[in-house]
Amino acid sequence: MNNGCKSNDGVQDPLREILKISGKLPPVVLRDIDQRIGDWLAMGGRTTDSYIVQQLRYAKRFLDQGDEHGIKTGRTTSD
Repeated sequence: MNNGCKSNDGVQDPLREILKISGKLPPVVLRDIDQRIGDWLAMGGRTTDSYIVQQLRYAKRFLDQGDEHGIKTGRTTSD
């Protein structure tokens, strides 16, 4: 399965990277990412596919911009 983009942006294990930041994401965002990844894997995709990297970029972008949109990210001031 391929989303049309072969590069994984140099990320060795995008799923592991998502797991590392999952505690900082609000439940609604985490559920969305989980559902998308689950559907991808159920259709024969791999955890190293660029689609999973895309989900990682979405999660990171949310953490960077979520507060700007008034969405609670679960981060503390020490993060």
